[in-house]
Amino acid sequence: MATLGKILLDGTDIITRKTFDYPDRPTGERKAWDLSKFAEDQSKPARSTKYLTKFYEIDDLTRKRNALVKNGFKAIRKAKNNGRDK
Repeated sequence: MATLGKILLDGTDIITRKTFDYPDRPTGERKAWDLSKFAEDQSKPARSTKYLTKFYEIDDLTRKRNALVKNGFKAIRKAKNNGRDK
């Protein structure tokens, strides 16, 4: 069924281009919502890899990160309360 749809769409495109003198491909930049750019552009490095995920699964790093955030929020709260702990 998908093949038939593709054939009909391609045929419609050909007829439209010939009838209205449209260019073969759209001109201009791709829009942000155009997902085809992700499939074609392999020259950019991956933003995330399985190795990066595995690195951040390390329990020790998670504990350190959580302690850092907790201490940061405590310091902010203390500063807002003029040095008084709550």
